Amino acid sequence: MRRFLIIIALLLFTISSQAQDIFQAGNNLYSTEESLNTESCSEKSFIYISSAATLTGSIRISTSDEDSITISHFIKAKTSSKKKAIDYIDLISVNFSKSNKGYKIEMRSPNPKVWADNEAGIVEIELTLPKYCDIEIDAVYFDITADGPFRNFMVPTSLGRLTVDNVTGKLELATSNRRLKVSNVTGETYLSTSNSTLFATDIISPNKKITMYNEGGDINVDNITGEVNIKNKYGRIDINNYKPSGLLNKIRCDNGPIILEITEINATQILISNRFEDIELVVPRDISAELSLAVEEDGKIDVSNLPFKPDLVQPNRLNLITKDGASLITSSIRGKGNIYLRG
Repeated sequence: MRRFLIIIALLLFTISSQAQDIFQAGNNLYSTEESLNTESCSEKSFIYISSAATLTGSIRISTSDEDSITISHFIKAKTSSKKKAIDYIDLISVNFSKSNKGYKIEMRSPNPKVWADNEAGIVEIELTLPKYCDIEIDAVYFDITADGPFRNFMVPTSLGRLTVDNVTGKLELATSNRRLKVSNVTGETYLSTSNSTLFATDIISPNKKITMYNEGGDINVDNITGEVNIKNKYGRIDINNYKPSGLLNKIRCDNGPIILEITEINATQILISNRFEDIELVVPRDISAELSLAVEEDGKIDVSNLPFKPDLVQPNRLNLITKDGASLITSSIRGKGNIYLRG
């Protein structure tokens, strides 16, 4: 029995050492070998990913036609010696479990962290999922890259870079001080960042609301259809190929220019307001709308290449009507700034 126990102990030690085979992956960076797991999984499953606040890293998600979920991951430590890296990596785990709705992935580490401020515990995860899954991620310090199609995709709070493509349902992404980039969205949309650029392309959601916030960075949008609520401060708003819908569209800015190209409009209302910067509005020459344009004392209103009937003409205000006046566009500036309306 004693010999048997000694043999079992040696085998367990060997398995543990192999499981934590660690190599140097870069300057002051150490990593485990890749860990790979595959399980059966159906379309429209719910995938929940969470991480301890002491970890950083990256999450990459893609989809396939297979009825399975594949997860591969590396656990890494940024530190000055391999011995310390082994100690740190031993305290980090990635747990993969099945839930009633789908799967749960949890990244765990001690709290408070055991590594110094110039060190780090890192997890890099790559997932391949069936199409049209619901994703929710609570991993604050992770960069996320996801290529769908997904049904719903939720990252309520983050401090990482977020890049998401192809969501057919609800999309909610909120980060701070990092870049936010989305494309090919057809459902309700909420996007928020600060001190970096928000990029949005092909947001086609005519029956759902589209909300975007930024502060200290630009909002760049190309090809958007829907009822929008867009607000920025100390950054530029640049929207190309915009087709408003719904009852009320709001585009507001503070200390940053607004450049807005409307390519199609049907019986809706748009409110455009700015402070201390210009508004440049480009509309179709055959637009049917009532336009109310107002600036303060030092501002000017410039209208060109657009046939219209004046309704009110004052030094700092111009109301005009084009065709039947089916839509209502209100544009105003507080403080110094000009309005340029082009057909």
